Amino acid sequence: MARFALTLISLSLLILLSTGCTATRTRLTLEGTSSLSPPERARFLSLMRQRKEEIHTLRLLFKSTFRKSSVPESRTVRTALVFRNPDSVRLEILPFGAAQSLQLLVSSIDGSTLLSPSDRTAVVSRAEKGGLLRTALHLPLSEADLSFYMVARVPERFFALLSDERDAGISCNAITRRCLVELLQFGDQWIVDADSGRLLQAQLLNRFTKDPSVALQYSNQATAIDSVEIPQEINIAVPEQELQLEFRLIKGRINVSVPDALFEVFIPPSYSVVRP
Repeated sequence: MARFALTLISLSLLILLSTGCTATRTRLTLEGTSSLSPPERARFLSLMRQRKEEIHTLRLLFKSTFRKSSVPESRTVRTALVFRNPDSVRLEILPFGAAQSLQLLVSSIDGSTLLSPSDRTAVVSRAEKGGLLRTALHLPLSEADLSFYMVARVPERFFALLSDERDAGISCNAITRRCLVELLQFGDQWIVDADSGRLLQAQLLNRFTKDPSVALQYSNQATAIDSVEIPQEINIAVPEQELQLEFRLIKGRINVSVPDALFEVFIPPSYSVVRP
């Protein structure tokens, strides 16, 4: 393998060049659950929404490890996430011991830009609300959805479906205080802590094949940052690509002022611009 320094683009190339395996169609299950009554369902969804609405801005730094089952080496970098609700995201990949970015992704409602300094390339998409995590990095999530998932919250766009029992099922175990939430048409599933309203586990399906596209698992340990509790560790699996991503929180701030300049991108004249 050429150079050991990782960029997410190089990881994507490994994914494209390798032969993926068929994803196993396993489903999330909880034993001993019963459906909620309409008042119980309303209270539970209100709690989940309260947890989501706690998040106005994020400035988080993670130690991140990327693994692919067909590649023996793993790569460890720093990942800096800046988010301003509802859809402004800055995701920066940095090596340990150096300040220069390996990758910089900035996204807003107007589109997104991905800078790769190593090969002087800029990928520019004008798709509404981003999309380069999916098209360039093979992580099938929107940038805003990823931001909410990184702090164990269900993204805003799902709540309209969750509020209708014809679109979503909710069942809970009264002893373990765990609830299984499932979109009936699409098959996406979340396991949620009934007392806190935070995510414990999630599985999202490919809309076409109905195979698992993303699985998220959160550590039991949480930490309070600016009076908001978030998990200390997140594991993300992309089964179709045999890809594992582990994020361990280093430090962060929540609901502090985030300047507009962090969501502005300057493309150097020497960069090649790709428009997918």
